[in-house]
Amino acid sequence: MKKNGTSRVGLTIEEIKYIADLNYPINLKQDLSEIQDLKGLEVIGDLRLWWNENPRFQIKIDLNTTKEQIKLFIDTLPNCFEISFFDFFHPQLSNPGAYVSVQHHGPSFLYMVGNHGWSSRWKKISKSKLIDYIYKNREHNDEHIGIFRIDRIAKIS
Repeated sequence: MKKNGTSRVGLTIEEIKYIADLNYPINLKQDLSEIQDLKGLEVIGDLRLWWNENPRFQIKIDLNTTKEQIKLFIDTLPNCFEISFFDFFHPQLSNPGAYVSVQHHGPSFLYMVGNHGWSSRWKKISKSKLIDYIYKNREHNDEHIGIFRIDRIAKIS
């Protein structure tokens, strides 16, 4: 069940898109207001994912991005948002690389990686190692990383 009490089971893709469209502008405005004070990296657009009511924003990152810019971004990232990016260097288990999800966890962060058919558990990472991790992969993310409101809480099991 979703927050509005409707189940997605048995719905067509068109019905799911319609439900997402109904909620999208409201969530978008709320989320934009909460990330407007981000520093270091620029919000370059939003990307609506039809299978998820949760808007996703694109944050500009490329070869010209510095570690200091990434640090400012991480320092101003609201706790209720998750970031995602592609780890080009992750050893191949299915498809090349891995997709990384990162959430705040007290003074540090939790991250997990995954790709087609597999995912890791959530693991701890320090802020400085996270900055290095993003910096190392900055040229392999199609000039953006993702940011979106957390819809599942990361936990170490």
